[in-house]
Amino acid sequence: RRARLHTAMSSPPPLTFLFVFIRSLILPLITALTYIQALIDSLLYDRVHIYFPKRSFFSLESDIIEKKRRRCLLAGDKAMSSFKFRFATREDVPLILHFIKELADYEKLLHEVVATEEILDEWLFEKNKAEVIFVLEGEKEVGFALFFHNFSTFLGRSGIYLEDLFVIPEYRGKGYGKALLEKLAQIAVERGCGRLEWWVLDWNTPSIEFYKAMGAVPMDEWTVFRISGDILQKMGTK
Repeated sequence: RRARLHTAMSSPPPLTFLFVFIRSLILPLITALTYIQALIDSLLYDRVHIYFPKRSFFSLESDIIEKKRRRCLLAGDKAMSSFKFRFATREDVPLILHFIKELADYEKLLHEVVATEEILDEWLFEKNKAEVIFVLEGEKEVGFALFFHNFSTFLGRSGIYLEDLFVIPEYRGKGYGKALLEKLAQIAVERGCGRLEWWVLDWNTPSIEFYKAMGAVPMDEWTVFRISGDILQKMGTK
């Protein structure tokens, strides 16, 4: 997601080479340890047939969204205008499900996907409980975002919760992920929303750093709870 900038430089001092060498050893080690921990956690949880991946909660507050919107306006919105977007229609259900499964596979959670085309059609286009927007290269959909409105009692108004964001691997590094987030921020501002929020898996360090660079704040003091499956059915039928 980061563009590479090549500039002519004079030969760096020996200490710089030493720093780069040490950094090149440490970063892969940290990444490897992170993945090993995730694998161990996964195996431990799988023994009791439960898997709760660690996630971080991110939020873009309305003032940050507004600042980004103004910056785009002052810049003539050149960055946004270079990307094409469109909202999904009923005919896109197979593509939406394909993107959902691709993202789940990347997150090592494909086994948890029980959604079908029929379910998505009902909840997205009959009950209208969520929306999907695509980013395009030419006429090809290369990424998508699925989102819906939540509500903040403190702000007294709705926000946007981003459930899924995915860009096809071969199209990454071209700014499509950032463009989707900026488009969602634009939608949030246009609809008068106070926040744009989402989760990210704790081991997904590149995405976490990317979100922080955009101004998103990790909500580290909050813990997400969930009731689902048989427990939900049992509680709901008492």
